[in-house]
Amino acid sequence: MYTMVRLMCDNVPDLIWAKDLEKRFIFANRAVCTKLLNANDVDEPIGKTDMFFAERERQSRPDNPLWHTFGEICTDSDAVVMETRRPQRFDEFGNVQGEFLFLDVYKAPFLDDKGNMIGTVGCGRDITKEKRIEEEQKKTELLLQKSEEKYRNIFENAMDGICQVTPGGRFISANPAAARLLGYESPEELISLITDVSAQLYLYPEDRNKAISLLKRDGVLKNFEVQWRKKDGSIGWVLLNFRLVRDEEGNILYHEGTGQDITARKQTEEALVKSETRYRQLHENIRDGFLAVTMDGRIVETNSVYREMVGYTDKELRALACREITPEKWHVPVSNIIADQVMRRGYSEIYEKEYIRKDGTIFPVELRTYLIRDEKGNPAARWTIVRDITSRKETEEKLKRYQEHLEGLVKERTTELENSKEELEINNKNLEELNTALKVLLQQRVKDKKDLEDRFATNVKRLVLPYVEKVKNSHLDAQQRSFLGIIDKNLNEIVSPFLHSIGQYNFTPKEIQVAALIKDGKATKEIAEIMGVALSAIDSHRNNIRIKLGLNNQRVNLQSYLQSLI
Repeated sequence: MYTMVRLMCDNVPDLIWAKDLEKRFIFANRAVCTKLLNANDVDEPIGKTDMFFAERERQSRPDNPLWHTFGEICTDSDAVVMETRRPQRFDEFGNVQGEFLFLDVYKAPFLDDKGNMIGTVGCGRDITKEKRIEEEQKKTELLLQKSEEKYRNIFENAMDGICQVTPGGRFISANPAAARLLGYESPEELISLITDVSAQLYLYPEDRNKAISLLKRDGVLKNFEVQWRKKDGSIGWVLLNFRLVRDEEGNILYHEGTGQDITARKQTEEALVKSETRYRQLHENIRDGFLAVTMDGRIVETNSVYREMVGYTDKELRALACREITPEKWHVPVSNIIADQVMRRGYSEIYEKEYIRKDGTIFPVELRTYLIRDEKGNPAARWTIVRDITSRKETEEKLKRYQEHLEGLVKERTTELENSKEELEINNKNLEELNTALKVLLQQRVKDKKDLEDRFATNVKRLVLPYVEKVKNSHLDAQQRSFLGIIDKNLNEIVSPFLHSIGQYNFTPKEIQVAALIKDGKATKEIAEIMGVALSAIDSHRNNIRIKLGLNNQRVNLQSYLQSLI
């Protein structure tokens, strides 16, 4: 019978043992010996305690005092059972051969056939794996709890909208950010009012159809940009990232993901595109060359004006540095300008240097350089505006030569003037004397003219008019008397102020004769008969006289006006 019991006990995986009242083994199955005591066989434990084997194990590993500590760090279950005299269950644990072991132990009083306690009997099961699984489960549950709390905090406080939407377009859940994103007071209001996202939210419903197609095809929707209509009717841009959620049978349950308001970004991008377009137009259309270089002088960008200026293509220039197309004599001066002006204050004064064209010719340019910084304020690049001043330099050279020529002419002329100064002074003196003499001669001429006129009038009165009077008293026919009257009249006019008055009007002799007859009251017909001309000739003379007197557009009697001139 003992043999059968021994075989049964040695073949079960659980630990089975019995101890006397001194806690010495009186029975131990194979599992106790191999899994706990590290005994040589089932007979070795008899008469020995747990501590015997514990000490032996520790002595085998003096470098590791914790190599074997089973039973020493938990309750003395043998003492508890013997004291209470009833069966009990214990968790026992400790290091066994360097590994921590958990045992689920049942112990009971070991009674003889008379009911006297002769020791304890017990069994134990290795539950190390279960304990570890349990601990992992507890840790997992704690992590899940914390993760749930964290997710809830993220869900409620996220800056991006988070939501779940049915395939039909209704919200299942939404966080406060999703409500704010669409202009609603709360997630509850959003969920209750939006029954069809395609019709109520999407500015272009076909965008949702496209999004659904991508979700079905890929299972996810990444960085999908759409325009949504908010509660107040305003339009905004939203960036969607969603995934497709299915049940165990593969049926679509809902779509869940995030929405990020990118309206400001899109507006910035649009403004940037417009700015870039304007910049590019300015960049290509300015008449000056544009050059961008790295901080070590490598060319990274140019405009067409600059490329035409130096004769290189864009690709060729990107393989060059500024120094390679600048004559060596300018290297140090330009470096000094960069260091002293550009790096210190961010830009340079306008300065001049020369470039070497691709064909080897050298030409002058005028430049101004600016320092470009990155978002952290560190120097990132240099921009330079370049102007070809070849024509200006040629003009300046021509002006310089012309100025030198003029200075030479002025110098020569100054010498000539200095040499002729004395001659001029003599000539001036002679001219002054000549002017004085001319003034005297003119005064004398005026006096002589007056004397001549006076003598002429006196001679006519004394020597001619008396004879005319005598002829009047002689026997004359009517025509002769008329002519004689005219002669008498004209002689008196010659010596009268009338002729002096009309002399200033530049009359012809015929016009003077006609004017005198008009003044005497003669009609046009009488004047024509006296002068022996046609009436039209007299009318022409009368018209010329009025024009020269300034009366052609005035209603003034010509006879009265001529009489007023005396």
